[in-house]
Amino acid sequence: MSIVWQGRNGHAYDEPVFRHLLARERIRARAGAPLVLLLVELTTPDAGLHRALVDRLFSVLASCVRETDIVGWYRRYRVAAVVLTEVSDASVATASRLIEARVAAALERRLPATVAHRVHVRVHSNRRSAAA
Repeated sequence: MSIVWQGRNGHAYDEPVFRHLLARERIRARAGAPLVLLLVELTTPDAGLHRALVDRLFSVLASCVRETDIVGWYRRYRVAAVVLTEVSDASVATASRLIEARVAAALERRLPATVAHRVHVRVHSNRRSAAA
């Protein structure tokens, strides 16, 4: 597997591997499992996104999620993402709201202000009760 970031709290996958793992989770979702996907989009992407910023972005994400969750590029240098694994049906809505708020606050605190204001965090789920 191709890992694009490795840190103390976890690791992040490149886009092809992340999308492969997401596809596997979508298959599980068709069988009835909840699917929760958190997206962190740079609203005005910078083609020159430097390594230190990528490291900080994935470090923030890894610090906000569990080690069983899947972190990586949904769209390289534009959209980082997390697949929240092992979420129960009963906690999808609550987990979605909490993780969205936690990640948004952490990014606001730990990214440079010039980048933080360009970041948009949203959560998608296959359950109607979750934030969309």
